[in-house]
Amino acid sequence: MHAVLHRQYTKGRDLYDFLWYRGKKTAVNITLLENGIQQTQGEQIHLTAEALQNRLTERFEKIDFETARNDVERFLENPESLSLFTKEIFMEAVAGLEFAK
Repeated sequence: MHAVLHRQYTKGRDLYDFLWYRGKKTAVNITLLENGIQQTQGEQIHLTAEALQNRLTERFEKIDFETARNDVERFLENPESLSLFTKEIFMEAVAGLEFAK
């Protein structure tokens, strides 16, 4: 989650990992994410589930998914997974995020 939000460039593996964790229904630990952002960005923030979803939506609106597909393609055993690299799939994944309590 941290890499998707704060890496200076689009890395296909970050996006792949985002979908992998989402597929496993891994709950987002907002406190851990806030701490990571503070450590690496020096940004003291308080995220809500809605605020995080908004940040991710804004990020995915700007991503060139063709570039992301090309970046991650060489690492995949099953190239059919690349069909998941669409803005629509990522937006659905954001909407369905679960959060740790």
